[in-house]
Amino acid sequence: MDITMNIVKSKYAAIIFMLISALSYSIMQFCVKLTPDIPIMEKILIRNLFSMIIAFIMIRKKKVSLFGDRKNQKFLFGRTLGGYLGMNLFFIGTMQVTLSAAAIINKLSPFVVMILAYFFLKEKITKYHITALLLALFGSWLVIKPQFSSSVMAIVILLISAVLSGIAFTSLKALGDKENEYTIVFHYSFFSVFISIPFLIFNFILPDLKSTLILLSVGIFAAVGQIALTYAYKLAPASEVSIYDYSNIIFSSLIGYIFLQEKLDWIEILGIFIIIISSVIVYRANKDIRSTNKNVRSANKKH
Repeated sequence: MDITMNIVKSKYAAIIFMLISALSYSIMQFCVKLTPDIPIMEKILIRNLFSMIIAFIMIRKKKVSLFGDRKNQKFLFGRTLGGYLGMNLFFIGTMQVTLSAAAIINKLSPFVVMILAYFFLKEKITKYHITALLLALFGSWLVIKPQFSSSVMAIVILLISAVLSGIAFTSLKALGDKENEYTIVFHYSFFSVFISIPFLIFNFILPDLKSTLILLSVGIFAAVGQIALTYAYKLAPASEVSIYDYSNIIFSSLIGYIFLQEKLDWIEILGIFIIIISSVIVYRANKDIRSTNKNVRSANKKH
């Protein structure tokens, strides 16, 4: 009974951490949009600097590797480069479309992972996954259609960002438990900061007090989002809590509506609803696959 209660408590804590992560990333996205005059690379550097420092402190405390095992570098760099380039394009696209549209296109990355995992990791795709993918694409089209004529390049940039993020997350799936989570965060944050520095030599803007506070908020909320996400996946399986990451769409829509007067019509709201439904379908399909695999393994052990 106590074990069951502990599992339930861990799951609820994981859900809370996942919601905190989603809200933090939405606020980070909002802060990025508030500083149109600050170079993207400057924002990227600040966004990763806080995460790098925190990851370094945790690595020293846990006495694990800073950059990971040599044999895992291809996956670590897949996560780092895909994440870095994806984040750059996400920041660029966010400046030109509504927060809700940027968040929704970004949430297409799990479907990219689904496709890449099928080809490279030999993971199963069912008819439910395909249905969910088609629904997600249709829902995304409903949301971005009103902005397509005026922001076509931004939308293309965000779509490429989602693909690159998908590559990064597929690399994470391939890594599995081979590296400590803080090693992965440090690897990504360190190289993101290192790559960004040369660009700032010729394109650095000294921010005023207001912009400085906003930039600091970008770094702080990015770090909170990353740490909360780490703890969420530590307390419960990804299949149990990943669905709650889609609350980021709702948070971004609300922040955009309240603070930026970004209004949604009923078609866009329908699109958001369809995307959330598609994510639920994937969630259930993945859960059924894992349950089936678990039962097969148990049956094989008995024999």
